[in-house]
Amino acid sequence: ISPLKTDGVVVTHAHIDHFSDLQVMTEAISQATEVKRGFALVTEEIIQINALDRYHKNLLNEVLTFPYNGSLPFPCKEWNIFSFPVQHGKTQAYGFILEKDGKRVGYTSDTAFFNALPNFLKHCDALILNMTRITTNDCFAHLSLQDIPKILDVAKPKKTILTHLGMEAQEYGEERILRALKDYGDVVVAEDGRVVHV
Repeated sequence: ISPLKTDGVVVTHAHIDHFSDLQVMTEAISQATEVKRGFALVTEEIIQINALDRYHKNLLNEVLTFPYNGSLPFPCKEWNIFSFPVQHGKTQAYGFILEKDGKRVGYTSDTAFFNALPNFLKHCDALILNMTRITTNDCFAHLSLQDIPKILDVAKPKKTILTHLGMEAQEYGEERILRALKDYGDVVVAEDGRVVHV
């Protein structure tokens, strides 16, 4: 998708791999700074560290902050978003559910597994899980392959998309990951450029 055709950008937490292109995206949303339009939904920390500075805020119609529940701004107002806090070290971090026409897409963001997480993700048609690791390691505060069944047993999405794979997961390989989750329905491992139909 061309960034110039994007209407909004969501930043779930203030880690550089999740916000490094934020200002570039605001310039694209605003048609290379020519038209004030679109929105950003970010954490308070993003504002505090000036990752979205005054100049780039002024390119947008609206800047919203997590936690946020309700309809997105124009032109995405037909989408509702429901956010929930996740556990990702010391940073403020949020996952969310997007809902439109009775269809739901859930996104975990980066998070460690915690007992309430699967309940936040129930009733999703598609569920995007940031699964960085294969083995659990508490110091990294990311989901591992060992956590995925605990989520899917409760959430029961129609389609699961695994993304944000770290080196351990990439070396483990897509085939072995899918084999481990063969009892959990339609599971896809994300890949750059891959289009997933929901």
